[in-house]
Amino acid sequence: MRLNRMIAGLLALACLLFAFALAEEVPVDETYLTRVLPGTASLKKQSLKSKYKTDDDLGVENEVLAAWKSKDGFVVKTRVHYGAEFYEDPTMDVFVGLDKDGLITGVAIGQTVDHTAQFLETVTQDYLNGAYIGGLASSTFTTDAVSGATFSSETVLFGVQLASWYAANVFRVGERESQDIQLKKLQAVVPGTYEKVEVDEDFACDAGSVQYVATGADESGAAVTAVVAQASFTPENPDNNMAMPTYQIWLDGDGAVIRANMLSGHFYEAFPMDADKLEAYYGTVIVTGEEFDAFEGGLISEAPEYILTSASAAFPDTVTGATPAGNDTSLSVRNCFITAARYYAQVIAK
Repeated sequence: MRLNRMIAGLLALACLLFAFALAEEVPVDETYLTRVLPGTASLKKQSLKSKYKTDDDLGVENEVLAAWKSKDGFVVKTRVHYGAEFYEDPTMDVFVGLDKDGLITGVAIGQTVDHTAQFLETVTQDYLNGAYIGGLASSTFTTDAVSGATFSSETVLFGVQLASWYAANVFRVGERESQDIQLKKLQAVVPGTYEKVEVDEDFACDAGSVQYVATGADESGAAVTAVVAQASFTPENPDNNMAMPTYQIWLDGDGAVIRANMLSGHFYEAFPMDADKLEAYYGTVIVTGEEFDAFEGGLISEAPEYILTSASAAFPDTVTGATPAGNDTSLSVRNCFITAARYYAQVIAK
């Protein structure tokens, strides 16, 4: 009898804890619901449509976590992985409200897992209201990023785009065009009009692979070609477990490199590819495709002291502690440019 009472007590405690957990979770969401869809008390949580729950085309599974519907509109809660990978995996929950006509009524940032909180603080509610409220929900929606907080503000944008895509397919509101994630990512960095071009399957390059190609014009009307290239690179340091980076690379109508942006990739070495290193590639006109084969303008020439110390034993003849020409990070980035240059010369401009 005593054992039965003990078991009953434990079960009751478990139920209380479960109920407490639910009570803790619901009010948090409800706070954001009223913020993004004002004036409604009739929102009802909907069953998620698994077909539209995640967006694999972004490279990671950005998720639709929940959706609500009322007579006045809809709210979609998304969880988005940041545009560039870091040692941790920063994520952001984004709540998006829409009215019955598919116009955005509000956007709010929920829970975040981020090690750069000082940047996130600059993405204020005033910015979100001005950038999104009144806009037509669309999977190609674009807006200006916050200066100094590009990753954080673009993460919000991807959350809005994913929520819009879900609302279009499930609730049939907003713009219901099929989405092309790569085009959206190109437009987010260099705004303009783009058209996807099928990648030549016969193209081969030992430096990397071409993931995507688009042509079009920037906002000024100048012709641009965008090549998304992923490096193929075997580090000299056997302990280097970096993921191969993927870069968006833009060329103008004369074949000159005009812009580049890291799409994904993280590095064991912890070397950042600073803007001035990328800019060293800009202005190079691609004619033969071999312009970057021996290029050293974008190599990182200095390394943190702890890297030099730990790597010097393995590579005593190197300056940077990684490879004679620079280091694993900058060489892998260079391979993205080599791949894009060869593709431009051999396929696009031939």
